[in-house]
Amino acid sequence: MSTAYETPPAATGGVGTNDSAGKQPNARSDAQDAQRPQFWDNPAFPIMEDLPEDDSGPDNADSVLTLPPGLTGEIAAYVYNSALYPMREGALLAAFGLMAGLAGRAYNYRNTGLNLYLLLLAPSGRGKEAMAQGISRLVTATRNQVPMIDDFIGPTTFASGPALLRIIGKHPCFLSIQGEFGLRLQSLNDPRAPQVVKDLRQVMLDVFGKSGRFDTLNRRSYADESKDHPIVQSPCVSILGESTPEHVFGHLAYSDIEDGLLPRCLLLECNDARPRQNRDAGQPPTNALVNQLAELATLALTMRQNLSYCDVVATEPAAALLQSLTDEIDDAYNEGSGFEERALWNRAALIIGRMSALVAVGCNPQQPVIDVEHAQWAAAFVRLCIKRLSGKFRAGIVGTGEARQEGELRKYIAEYVAMTPEKRRTYKVPHALAIHGNFVGLDYLKRRSRRCSAFTQDRRGLTMALDTALNALCKSGYLMKLQPIETRKHFGLTSEVYALGKG
Repeated sequence: MSTAYETPPAATGGVGTNDSAGKQPNARSDAQDAQRPQFWDNPAFPIMEDLPEDDSGPDNADSVLTLPPGLTGEIAAYVYNSALYPMREGALLAAFGLMAGLAGRAYNYRNTGLNLYLLLLAPSGRGKEAMAQGISRLVTATRNQVPMIDDFIGPTTFASGPALLRIIGKHPCFLSIQGEFGLRLQSLNDPRAPQVVKDLRQVMLDVFGKSGRFDTLNRRSYADESKDHPIVQSPCVSILGESTPEHVFGHLAYSDIEDGLLPRCLLLECNDARPRQNRDAGQPPTNALVNQLAELATLALTMRQNLSYCDVVATEPAAALLQSLTDEIDDAYNEGSGFEERALWNRAALIIGRMSALVAVGCNPQQPVIDVEHAQWAAAFVRLCIKRLSGKFRAGIVGTGEARQEGELRKYIAEYVAMTPEKRRTYKVPHALAIHGNFVGLDYLKRRSRRCSAFTQDRRGLTMALDTALNALCKSGYLMKLQPIETRKHFGLTSEVYALGKG
């Protein structure tokens, strides 16, 4: 998406009576809320008939990043409307993270819990911290009704595998909100990592698929017997992480996709420009929203105490749709052009089922039922995430090395072509060159490449790495280097200029 949103005027939420009885001191009154216009309350659902469609077209993010129905959508709307710099991607991930943290263990769909690993990517200063801040305000507002709601919010990092196991033993279902998760991924995926980090990675891999009512995390023994841990029934750990794109894509290797945490993560990147600051940032949630969260938390705590679970079922049309989507995902997996795409599609059906169930729980926590709209929304959302990530691999803009450098240059050039002459001038492109989108100067490419670790960390140095990548693009026909006499004649420049080819 590229739309920069205007300042959102208010938070969303249900409107109740003006009676003040039973209202929380840190929640906004419903009467006050009724006087405020709603900013993001579009309940429209995308219609997605063909999940593994050609990824070469636009991703239609504006039609997919809509609010799901029920409590999940209301949480997302609140996080968005109370953020300093509102971001739909972050608001949606925050909503599903909180729902998974609360309901992930108590509710099952097809014998699996509903835990999720979620990762938001956005540039520094774009407002990623709004996810944690919004969730914190919601938990604080609900604490008066349900003091034990804090059991569902875990630590912000795990020091080791045994440390994570100790936490799970005390609190079998929780959400961990982790900042700069890209740096954590780097250490977890590093083959040279110390054994304590490798142990943590293994536990995080194991618990992702062990949240169902009949699942157990087997006993673990260590050299130090004091660190041994018994069997854990239905461990349900959800992670909501945030990072900059470069910390993830700049250090990503194919091995990380084949057998790592990233294929278990639902990763979503925000490319929007930063909007104006929200004058209502930090406002408390409505009592209607707090009451719904309190009800869900109470149900989850009661089921934990009674060692009971609630099965989420699907209507016949929804079950047929989910099965059809699973079949299509299997086809996409088999037809993937590379093993990294197959790895990304591998758990798509599982995640779609879990997200559909979470939406259903938010609509009716007493008797949750997945309907067609829930499945359509979840499928479209998961497909968008996988499509964007697989596109990064296809474009060659992940990892390191010359392939990454060539992919980055192609991206910079494509963005340059799409710019207005005025936008190109912000990169100090001379006017005579800026008005011609089919010609790009070396100075612009240098400015862009200085921000990319694939170039700056190249042992040959940035200049040599850039020259090598440009030569490769010229040999492929993607670029054609102008002769110095042509550069001076047409643009009055002595620096290098490249024309776009047909490669």
